[in-house]
This record gives sequence, C-alpha cells and structure tokens, in this order.
Amino acid sequence: MPGTMHEHRFKVGSNYENERGPFKVLAINGEDMLIEWDGGEQRTTKIGLQERILTRMEKEASESKSGKSRTSPGWMGKSFAGLLRLDFKDDVDGTQWRSREQLGGAVTRLIDGREPMNSWSIYRRPEIHWASISRYGTGEAWLEAKFYIRIQPEAGLYGFYVERSNVPEDARVDWLNLLNWLAVEDHVIWFHHLLQEQGMRIFDPYPHLELAFNRTIRPNDNGWTVEAHGLDTRMLGKLDLAGHLAGVDESRWLNLLIGHQHSAEDLVSRGVNVATLIAECFNSLLPVYENRSPGK
Repeated sequence: MPGTMHEHRFKVGSNYENERGPFKVLAINGEDMLIEWDGGEQRTTKIGLQERILTRMEKEASESKSGKSRTSPGWMGKSFAGLLRLDFKDDVDGTQWRSREQLGGAVTRLIDGREPMNSWSIYRRPEIHWASISRYGTGEAWLEAKFYIRIQPEAGLYGFYVERSNVPEDARVDWLNLLNWLAVEDHVIWFHHLLQEQGMRIFDPYPHLELAFNRTIRPNDNGWTVEAHGLDTRMLGKLDLAGHLAGVDESRWLNLLIGHQHSAEDLVSRGVNVATLIAECFNSLLPVYENRSPGK
C-alpha cells in the first residue's frame, strides 16, 4: 500500500530559494516536483530533499544569529567575489549574484539584527530582500518592511524599503510603524543626522510607475528638501517628515526606499567589499526596521 505523502511547504506556482538560488515550482507529482530556476533550466527533484535543504538552511541561519553557532553557515556567501558589469540589467538571465551562496548570503552574515535574518531573491527580478526570518512572508511579503537591493542597467539601489498600497484594505502595519516611529522627536532628529552624515535619501526606486511616489527627500541643515518631480521643490522642518509622508495622496502606491544609489561602475569596482558596504547601510538603519529607539 503506497505511503502517505508527508506535509510540505511547496505549492505549485510559488517561489522558493536554496543555496543555488530562487526557483519556481511548476508541478507536483507524488513525491516529486518539477522546478524551474531563474535562467529557465528545469529539473525534477524529490520534495523531501528540497524540504530538508530549506529546513537546514533556515536552522543554520537562525542558530548562527542566535549565538548557538559561533559562525554563519559556511555556504552563505562562499561563492561571492563581487558584482559583474553584466549583472546590471533589467532581468536576471545569465546572472548568479542574488543567491544565498552569493551576495544574499554574504550580506546576511554581516547584518547585526536582534533576530535571525536571511535573504530572499525575487523570482525573475534583479532584487534581493533581507528580513527577519520570523517576519518575512507571514502576511503579504511585498507590504512588509525589509532591506533591499535592486540592480538596474546603470546603477544599484539599496537600503530600507517599505510599501504602502493604494488599496485601503491592504495591510499597512509596517507603513504605520514607520510613520509612528518618525513621529517621535528623538527618533527623527537621530534619523535626520544619520541620513545627512551618510548621504542617504528617501526616494522611489520605481519612478516610472504611474502611481509612483515621484519625490526625493534629502536632509538639509534645517530640515528636509522635498524634490517633487515636475512640481516645485519645498522645504520641511526636521519634525515634519512623518506628517508629509502621511499626507501623500491615498491614490498613490508608495514604494519608499531609504538609502543609496551608486553607479554600476562604483559597485563593481568594490569587488567582494560591496557586501560590507551594503551591510553597513542596513546595520545603521536597524532601529527603523526593528521599530526601536536608537541606542536601545
């Protein structure tokens, strides 16, 4: 009599990632499933094998961050030698930089979060998300706050990322957490100093979208400069940032990135040290992600 199929996490049409990188489940047949890697390669693999791989990766990452293991898993970032100029394009064909053996894992090893963190490559998109293992994907992943990098043909964008849907019924927990965090005077003064000192800005990494944020906010000596593209530039006081963001037209879907943009040539020239550059930015913004007072 055939055995009963054990419960597993995989669903047809959903995306996952192991050491090699992100893959999509195309079909499930008994104990086997057909998966497709980003580059289009397909393979039939045992469900139990992939379940064990993902469980082991998550356990190792969790233990390394919780102190049960002295070092991060050896496979994390082991193949990363830097970004290549050919990585900078609007798709991921022929690239390998996003996996947990590459940049994803190299940065994860350097993040000093209070909870175990990990990376997630986004299927068929030149992006990596970093977030707490306990938080990421518990709801609608795209509406959850995260750390992020996106590669474009001429540049790379990275930092703290959060979205606000233009659908009132969609989750806004992390968006409201950000606004509430910025409404605390000590927080926003620290935040202003951090962005000014490190040359960060607040901007939309998808300015071409119809409902884009369409603004860039930079710190100045007295507060904030809001460059509303196509409109007049305006100035805000240091404590007015949360109110400004809260007042953005509800019809817009906001994709908000707090961080940096570097040219492709700059990021390529840094070699393996680009992982340290990105992780240092993430670590500086951890109080925002963790919704806590700086220094506590």
